[in-house]
Amino acid sequence: MDDRIKTVLRTLIRNFIDSAEPVGSRTLSRLLDIDLSPATIRNIMADLTEYGFLEQPYPSAGRIPTEKSYRFFLDTCELDMELSEKTREGIEQRLMKKKGGLNHMLEEATRIISNETTFTGLVSSPRLSEARMRRVDFLRIDESRVYVVLITISNMIHNRIIEVSEELSQDFLDQVSGVLNEQFSGSLLSEVRSRMVESLMKDKDAYEEMLAQAVRVGKKALDLTEERELYVDGHFHMVEGFSGMDSIRKLLMALEEKMTIIELLDQTLTTPGLRVRISPSLANMALQECSVVASTYGGKDRALGTIGIMGPLRMDYQRVIPVVDYTARMLTEMICNQ
Repeated sequence: MDDRIKTVLRTLIRNFIDSAEPVGSRTLSRLLDIDLSPATIRNIMADLTEYGFLEQPYPSAGRIPTEKSYRFFLDTCELDMELSEKTREGIEQRLMKKKGGLNHMLEEATRIISNETTFTGLVSSPRLSEARMRRVDFLRIDESRVYVVLITISNMIHNRIIEVSEELSQDFLDQVSGVLNEQFSGSLLSEVRSRMVESLMKDKDAYEEMLAQAVRVGKKALDLTEERELYVDGHFHMVEGFSGMDSIRKLLMALEEKMTIIELLDQTLTTPGLRVRISPSLANMALQECSVVASTYGGKDRALGTIGIMGPLRMDYQRVIPVVDYTARMLTEMICNQ
């Protein structure tokens, strides 16, 4: 593709992002900063249509970009990743107000990227298997139920109620939490469970009854099959960004399929940093009309989860990408500094 064709295609894409209207040759001739006749522009547009970069929604209309065009646009455009000082300070101040529990910080981060980009914000909570335990505490509810409060190193708080087969006193539960916190604080939760099981299986008779019970209770308390959280903000932006009520309804239904969205976001975890997914899901037809801009966040040694936005293919990538990138970096910094 020569430079003239690239210039025409980039100009058409930018105009469509701004207007959401098919772009004709006359419009392009006014916008282009190179001297091309309308006839030449029409020929270039016809070639781009043949190559799959453009399509014509109906006869006599102008052209609109395809998925292939947006991929070309992202691959060849140099994006300015700098945000204004006002925007950076606003993001940082809002996150700092939620310092403490990671749950609240993730909720606020979702609101921030939705407000700043005017698209639907998405944040996946950390996988428990990847989290490190800070401490665990137990509170007796009655003879068969215990309330568990698990706090990770990143200050994520997980609450749950477990069923126990024997009646346990609060004093005993305090001893159990003391043992677990002493032996396993700072360890990966996946390692804690396996180490407890290994310890029990090696020599059951060698354990005092209290430690054996600690393992049984701890194993239930640290069940890693617990559902992860998906934080979503700005559903109403779907109505503004997409045309056709049927498309909007399907997209809103897709957002309700929490695990589908989490699995989509988790694909970013394999490559730390920011990624743009255009038409990200072949399995879900509704998501083929979307782009997802997402970045990992987490600790110094590993990504914990993903933060991003979902919007139409014709989103303003230059405006959106720096917001997602900066918010993810600030979130990571605050988690590491806790």
